[in-house]
Amino acid sequence: MLPIVVIFKQEKELERYLKKYLEQEKYPSGLIFEVRPLKEEISINQIREIKRELMVNSTKKRVIIFFNFDKATFEAQNALLKTLEENVNNNQFILTVNNIEKVLPTIRSRSKTVFLIEDKSQFSKKKQDNDFLKKITSSSLPYFLKETISNKNEALKVMEQVLFTFYLELKNNHSIIEKNKAGNVLKKTLFLKRLLEENNLNSQLTIDNLLIYIWELYSIEN
Repeated sequence: MLPIVVIFKQEKELERYLKKYLEQEKYPSGLIFEVRPLKEEISINQIREIKRELMVNSTKKRVIIFFNFDKATFEAQNALLKTLEENVNNNQFILTVNNIEKVLPTIRSRSKTVFLIEDKSQFSKKKQDNDFLKKITSSSLPYFLKETISNKNEALKVMEQVLFTFYLELKNNHSIIEKNKAGNVLKKTLFLKRLLEENNLNSQLTIDNLLIYIWELYSIEN
């Protein structure tokens, strides 16, 4: 089963999601394992304990929930990565995080991501208040290609807006074609964002590359 990374901001929203998920999947209490940070972090020893539990064969599905997995040490995340690759058949892993950027890219790439939003009306209003999607996919080149991106932080802010906009497009659009387009934009943006964060790339050229990709993707059939 594909691991699930749950990005949340409000504890109550996370509690509701987990309660609903566990009820739907009908996991018995004895097969629900929880791992929480000890002394502000999840250690490699905690991962080893879970691995020992999973060595016991089970014909029933088990769920392992890591709370605040973004507080896991680098060694713990690497150890869990191996477990995710080896023990996925009857084991559902759920990793809850506040900051997805603190999770190893190799774990993110192997997981399904769930975004939890406490007040959805705020995000709907934000979407209505600007024409970002229309501007970025218009028949002429995106308007802000003419603007200067002076540093990495400015570039990352643009990427965050792109991620937010196309996440909503993926979630709210009923057209399979449009969903595929939005999904491709999200993958491209996350890829470039990771490159920008981990390497000394030119911020302006990186943003130009992303925006032109989006414009070309949406203008081909327009």
